[in-house]
Amino acid sequence: MRALKRGMALLVVIAALPIAACDSPQADSEDSTPEPRGAYVVTTDWSQEGATLKGVSVGAVVAVTVDVSGLDVDLDCARKLAYRTVEEVRWQLLRQGCAEITGSAGNEDEKAAQEAAVRDGLGRWDPGLWARTTRWVKEHWQGIKDVFEIVVGILGLSFVTAFFGRMWAKRHEKRIHVVLLGSAGSGKTQLWRKWKDDSAPFADSRPTVGVARTPALEPVPYGKYTLIPRITDTAGSEPWEIRNQLNQSPRRAKRVLVFVLAPRADNAAGAGAGFDPRYVAEQKGYASVPRAVLGDRRLNRKLDLVIVFGTKFDLLSNSSPEDSSAKGIRDQFDSQFQEHRNLVEGICKKNRIPFVWIVGSAKTGWGVQQIRESIRKVVMS
Repeated sequence: MRALKRGMALLVVIAALPIAACDSPQADSEDSTPEPRGAYVVTTDWSQEGATLKGVSVGAVVAVTVDVSGLDVDLDCARKLAYRTVEEVRWQLLRQGCAEITGSAGNEDEKAAQEAAVRDGLGRWDPGLWARTTRWVKEHWQGIKDVFEIVVGILGLSFVTAFFGRMWAKRHEKRIHVVLLGSAGSGKTQLWRKWKDDSAPFADSRPTVGVARTPALEPVPYGKYTLIPRITDTAGSEPWEIRNQLNQSPRRAKRVLVFVLAPRADNAAGAGAGFDPRYVAEQKGYASVPRAVLGDRRLNRKLDLVIVFGTKFDLLSNSSPEDSSAKGIRDQFDSQFQEHRNLVEGICKKNRIPFVWIVGSAKTGWGVQQIRESIRKVVMS
C-alpha cells in the first residue's frame, strides 16, 4: 500500500527554455561557472501527502505531473538524477535503480531498464562492495588468471633460474680437498694457517686431537679453486676414516694428502734443540696410515697429489733449508726422515700418484710457497 500510495503521482518541474547566459559584466565577474543548458528536472522531497515529489527548476519552467504509479521510488536516489525530458523520468528511475516495479508489469522498455539496473547492480540493486568485487572478479576471471599466470611464471622462472644457476655453479666449482695428516704436535694446524694466507706465525698453536674443525679451517679461495681443509691426527685414526673423508669429496674435486713430519713435538725449544728420537720413531710407525689409505682399493679414485712436509726446521737452524749455510742440517733432516718418506713415496709410485718431499717451517713460512707451487703445477694444470 505504501508503494502504491507513493506511486500515485510525481510532481516534476521542467525548465522549458534554455538558460540564457548573463550578459552583465558584473555577473560574469561574480561567477564564471557555466550553467547547464537545456530542459532538466531535479526532484527534492516528497509532498506532505506522500503522493508527489517536490521539485526545483532553473530558468523558465513549467510544472508537470508524472505518473509513477506501479513504481516504488527511492527519493535519495532520485535526487541525484536529472532528466532531460518528462517522458524519460520513469525509465531513468528504473534504469538507475532508483525505482522498482511493484504494480502490474510495466512495458517492455521499463522491464528491460529494471533488468539492466539489476544486472549492473545500480541503486537499490547495489549488492555492496564485497559482492561487487566478487562479481567483477568473476566477470574478469580469465584476464586475472592470465595475468596471475604470467606474474607467477616470471617469478617462478627467476627462482628456478637462480636455483639451477647456484646448482650449476656448485657442480662446476673447482675444489681442492686437502687432508693434513700427522702426529699430534707435528704442526698441521699451524701449517694450514700459514699456507692459506700470509698471517703471522702461530708458535703457540695447540696440538690437534682427532679431526680439527675450527674457524681457521674454513674453505678459502685459491686462484680459480677453493681449498677445503681437514686436519687429522694419525694417532687414534683408522685408515678407513681417512678413506671415507676422501671419498666424500665431489667427483670433480681435486684431492691432496699432506703428511706432516716434525723433529719434535715441543715448539718451545729454540734453534739447535735437535731431534727427539722417540718422536721421530713414533712418526715412522704412523706412516703406515697414509700407506694404507693410498693402497686401499675401496678408495673411489686415486689422489691427485701427495706431499710429505718436514716442518719445524727452525728448531734446528736459523737459516732456511734452501740456504747453503744450512746444508749440513738439511742433509741430517733428510736422513732422519728417509724411511718415513720412502714408505709413502713407494706406495705413490705404485699407484702413479704425484709425490713431493718438502722441508720447511710453518712458523717462519719456509717451504710453504713450495706447497702452493706443487699444487699449482700438479693439480691446477
